Amino acid sequence: MHLISDFADNLHLTYPHNNSFADAGASLVLGWRSDKEVGLVKLDSKGNRRELCRFDLERQLEKLLWCDTALEANITATIANNQIWIFDHNHDSKPRLVYEAPATARLHSIPGIRADGQKIICSLGENDRHSALLIDLKTGEQRVLFEKPWFVNHFHFCPRDPEWIGFSHEGNCALIMDRVWGWHAKEAPEGKCFFEQFASSPQRTLYVGHERWSFHDRSVLIVAYGDGPGTPRGIYEAFVDGRPQRLIGEADRDFHLDVSRDGRWIVIDTTGAHDAPGKGWENAWPITDILVMDRATGERRFVARSRLAKHPSHAHPIFSVDGRHVYFNEASEDGLLNRVWRADNPFITS
Repeated sequence: MHLISDFADNLHLTYPHNNSFADAGASLVLGWRSDKEVGLVKLDSKGNRRELCRFDLERQLEKLLWCDTALEANITATIANNQIWIFDHNHDSKPRLVYEAPATARLHSIPGIRADGQKIICSLGENDRHSALLIDLKTGEQRVLFEKPWFVNHFHFCPRDPEWIGFSHEGNCALIMDRVWGWHAKEAPEGKCFFEQFASSPQRTLYVGHERWSFHDRSVLIVAYGDGPGTPRGIYEAFVDGRPQRLIGEADRDFHLDVSRDGRWIVIDTTGAHDAPGKGWENAWPITDILVMDRATGERRFVARSRLAKHPSHAHPIFSVDGRHVYFNEASEDGLLNRVWRADNPFITS
C-alpha cells in the first residue's frame, strides 16, 4: 500500500458517488480542514500539492467540503458559504462563484456536476420544502426541477445517460422505504423511486443507502445494510428502464461502494471486520475493511483494514480511473484526523 497523505495533512476523499479525479485521472482532489478553515487541494502523481480554495470552517453546513469533478471536463464543483463554486483546472487560478442561495434557504453540501462540466445539480432546502436546483454554467440559468416535502440528497448525473439524475430520499434508513430515486425530464418529471425495499422475507424491509450510478449502464448500485430486518442484504443493482432489480453480492456488513468505469469490479467498505461474527454495527466500531468484488461472480477479495470515525472519516473507497488501484480514508485513533491510502486492486496481478 502507498500512503497518499498523513494525519498531519488531515486530507480526505470526497463522497464515493462523486468523482475525485482531475487532469484525466492524473491528479486527486481532496478536502482538508483545520481548526478554523476547510478547503480543497489537488495532488498530482508526483505528490505535488496545489491549493484550490479555502473557507471559514464555522460557515459550513457540515464543517467540511465535499466536491465533484466533471468526468470529461477538468472542472471541480463544491459548495461553501451557502454558495456554489467551481474551479477550472485548465484555466482558473482561484475558484469562481456561480450561485448564492437566498438567505432564507440552505444548500446541502454535496454537489453533482455533469460529465461535460456544463451543469450542476444540488439540493436546496427552504422551510419544509426541498428542491432540486439545476445550474447551467454556460447560460447562467437557474432552474428548479422539482420539489419534495422531504430531504432530497446525493444528486448525481448518470454517466451513461446524463438526462437521468439520481437522488435519494435522505434520512433514517429504518424509516424510509423509498430511498432510491431518479429524475428525467420526460420519463420521470417529478422523479420516481425505482428500487423495491421489501425483501424476499415477507413483510421485512431492507435498510438501504449509499447508492451510486454505474458508468456502463443506466443502473444504480445500492447497499442494503446489515442492520436491516430484510434479507438478503448486500449489494443490489436497480434499473431505471424497468429491468428487474437483482442482488449482486450478499453480505451483512456492507457500508459504502464504488464501481470501476468498466463495471467489472465493485469496491466496498464494511461496518466492522468483514469476517467478524454478527451483522451491521454489531461488534463493529471503529474497524472498517476494504474489499473488492468481482461483479460477475460475486467473489470478494480483501484489500486492507482501516479505521473509521464520523464524517469525513468514513473509508469511502473509490477506484482509480483505470481500476487498477483503490483509494480510501483512515481515521486517527482519536477520530480527529484523517489520512488517505492507495492500494492495488487484488484482482489485477500484472
